[in-house]
Amino acid sequence: MGLNEGDIQMKFGYTGNFEATPENQTKAASWYEAGTDVIFSCGGLILNSVTAAAEADGSGKVIGVDVDQQGESETVITSAMKMLSDTVYNALDAKEKGTFPGGQNDRLGIKEDAVGLPNDFSRFNSFDEAQYNVIYEKIKEDDNLLGNIKGNESEDGTEITLADIKEICPLIEIDEVN
Repeated sequence: MGLNEGDIQMKFGYTGNFEATPENQTKAASWYEAGTDVIFSCGGLILNSVTAAAEADGSGKVIGVDVDQQGESETVITSAMKMLSDTVYNALDAKEKGTFPGGQNDRLGIKEDAVGLPNDFSRFNSFDEAQYNVIYEKIKEDDNLLGNIKGNESEDGTEITLADIKEICPLIEIDEVN
């Protein structure tokens, strides 16, 4: 897209809850008032607070989480989804075939097609499914494309810090906001 280092500005904050509260709505509203375009609302019912703030703002947009949340508000442009139906299907299929390992935890991600976006790209202004598919496949093919982050730890097991993320993603300027 012809972006340069620092062209994308990102801030993050931790609400300390997963609830729809007036405080969460006020925080989201203050971000929109300060010029934030999109808030990634990743925390249960926090989505209700963020969409209410986005609707009141009139131009604010939201990214949902876990499941396709576009039906919750016209302000939700997409969602970072856990592909739960595929994961459950694969586990049940493995059980039927007698290959279900049981008793172990698995970390599923892009390699297993266990995360993604919904198929509806109609709320994006300049991003479509073809572009998404290209990016998705590049990330899927190259373990190191995003710095090989696994959860909140790096390859060597140390905690990922804000400085690490800034180094991995130089296009993004990141600030922590309380």
